[in-house]
Amino acid sequence: MGGNRAVKYQAGALAIAGTFAVSQATAQEDAGRPLLTFSFNQSLEASDNPDFIPNPTGTSFSSRTNLGLSFASSTRSQSINFDTGLDLFYRLATSSDDPVREGVRNPFLSFAYGTQSATAEFDFTAQYRKSDTGDLRLVTDPSGVDFIVDPGQVERTSFGVGLETGIGTPLGFSLDAEYRSRDFVDTVDPNLIDDEFLSARGTVRFAIDRSTDASLVARYARDQRLQGSDFDRRTQACGLRLDRDFDDVRSAGIEITSDVIETTELGVTDKVEDYSVVIDYDQASPNGNLSVLASSVLESTGPRNTLRFNRSYNFVNTTLSAFLGLTNGEGGDVNPLFGATVTRELPNGSITARISQVVRQERTSDNEVRNRALEVDYEQTINSVSSWNTGVSFLDSDNLTLGTNRQRANFRISYTRAVTEDWDLVSGYRFRNSGSNNEPDRSSNTLFVTLRRDFVSPP
Repeated sequence: MGGNRAVKYQAGALAIAGTFAVSQATAQEDAGRPLLTFSFNQSLEASDNPDFIPNPTGTSFSSRTNLGLSFASSTRSQSINFDTGLDLFYRLATSSDDPVREGVRNPFLSFAYGTQSATAEFDFTAQYRKSDTGDLRLVTDPSGVDFIVDPGQVERTSFGVGLETGIGTPLGFSLDAEYRSRDFVDTVDPNLIDDEFLSARGTVRFAIDRSTDASLVARYARDQRLQGSDFDRRTQACGLRLDRDFDDVRSAGIEITSDVIETTELGVTDKVEDYSVVIDYDQASPNGNLSVLASSVLESTGPRNTLRFNRSYNFVNTTLSAFLGLTNGEGGDVNPLFGATVTRELPNGSITARISQVVRQERTSDNEVRNRALEVDYEQTINSVSSWNTGVSFLDSDNLTLGTNRQRANFRISYTRAVTEDWDLVSGYRFRNSGSNNEPDRSSNTLFVTLRRDFVSPP
């Protein structure tokens, strides 16, 4: 029913991660048995700036051992995915006086569980990761990118829960909740401040007829900076949503909520109240989908008005998804939104290209940010035992409120060859660069050779 679509755009990053994890586990169902995988990667690296700091003074040679363990199990009604791993990093030789952390680095842990019945679904995800900020790869979705450039580390913790009952029945209930936190360790940039984010959305759905649903909606979100500027923003909303299925391929919905946003910073509290309206339309076709979104959503600086068209196409060996739109927020300036992702399967490989521009309000401030991103990935199989791949990515971030600009670029190329039936040897080069109009530029060049193998049980 249409009411099941009422929460589709609110699931957030954790729900996406949970769906991905569940789909991975479902893929394992074909094997008819749980799989336990232990991965081993031993790398030797030479880098002129291993901690990605300004003005490095020499070259470091290092050893990085990556150990990983994963478990996947799936039945018709439930799935479990578990992943954990870490790096053991040691400096072998250096001509630099720059401090390089040795020992355990980049530990991570993730868990995803999903279960479903004929009328209910439940998903739970949890993730912890501690990363060197210099190792952060450019996020291809610039609406959620962390633009961090610092020699320190960042700890990320997240949880997500999704519950839906009454699927396919006249009465249903759904709840989505998400928690995320960032803790910065040994960083030098004073603007890197620990923060937390909590959100929840609940709906009660009533079927009006076979094609129309009405839902009561309640929503809550809280953003906090845990030190420094004492930033705390709370959003509360409640309202009504209507969904209508016109036929098997066309549907539409409208949601109207009364929103209250209360922001406290440096002991001063501001409060704004208004209505938010979201209208969406979806249409499926044999070669792809079309969707339209028109919204006026309350933010702490006033309403943000957005009109966005999304279109996807499926061709032989090629998929294309694109969006185009307009948005205006703080100050009333209109900014274009656009993006496209193209993937083409080639006779011996594939190529993927992405480009996008999005405008959003920063999560822990009232600043408006425009991010532009470009990424290209190419991989090719040379023969039965060897392949190569390369990729380049670029992000340009403009803080439209403060007038600052940041840029980040990555390039990589690697060659992989099977030395035995189980062991692969990978060699390659990585380049990273970051620049800003108010910070010194940083760049690094790294050569690496990696020996790797996955041990799978049962084989």
